[in-house]
Amino acid sequence: MLVPEVQRVLATSNPNTSDFAQRLGIGEDAAEDLQAAGTFLIGLAGRTESNDEIVAGVTRSGIIPENSAESVTSFLSGVRRPDLARFMRASRVADRTLPSYKNFSSSVDVRLDFTAGSVDLAVPVLVAVIATDQDQERTWFQMNRDQLSDLVKILQGRLRQMDLAEEWIRARPSGAK
Repeated sequence: MLVPEVQRVLATSNPNTSDFAQRLGIGEDAAEDLQAAGTFLIGLAGRTESNDEIVAGVTRSGIIPENSAESVTSFLSGVRRPDLARFMRASRVADRTLPSYKNFSSSVDVRLDFTAGSVDLAVPVLVAVIATDQDQERTWFQMNRDQLSDLVKILQGRLRQMDLAEEWIRARPSGAK
């Protein structure tokens, strides 16, 4: 359960710590620490050294305490290196050419309009920013409720299309995965 979750974290720059914590039945602080540690260890698992060599190196350098070596070895043994290499390669292929999504943040704001010195109208808007993997590339925008609803429908449709595309890829006789 943990290794696939950490691989999912590697695929996104905006992991949902609350969901991760809930799925594992731990607190959010512990989940955040676990995501960071697991991501670090999976990064090491991509190297050519054996698990024992990796654990010896991180123990010797003081990155992990000696009493955690067995747990780290157990975690690393759950990492299927060919799957990890393919996963990392697929992430690199997907990120080619265009800037890639990194993060989305939003909040609801209330815009006020005044007449004769008092509030005459209040309108909620979504204020949002999308960040990409390009340095300092952020796009700020705002949306009203109807625009947000339209975007949600469009994204739900694209998610269904992504599911269909993944099914199609798996069904290819060439064995592409």
